[in-house]
Amino acid sequence: MPKPDFDPECWLDTLSALMDVDIAAGDRAGVVVNLAVAAQMAELLMAFELPDDLEAAPHFAP
Repeated sequence: MPKPDFDPECWLDTLSALMDVDIAAGDRAGVVVNLAVAAQMAELLMAFELPDDLEAAPHFAP
């Protein structure tokens, strides 16, 4: 779960104003839901601890 102080509606209002993007009233609920889901995914990623001595690979080869 995202931190309790995360408010996707506030983020939507703030970022859409900052970026000068109009969100249609009919799309607002879907955007808020997607922001909440993105916050949940970010919380999972940020909870994964990486060792301090980890180095990024200089080249990715699958």
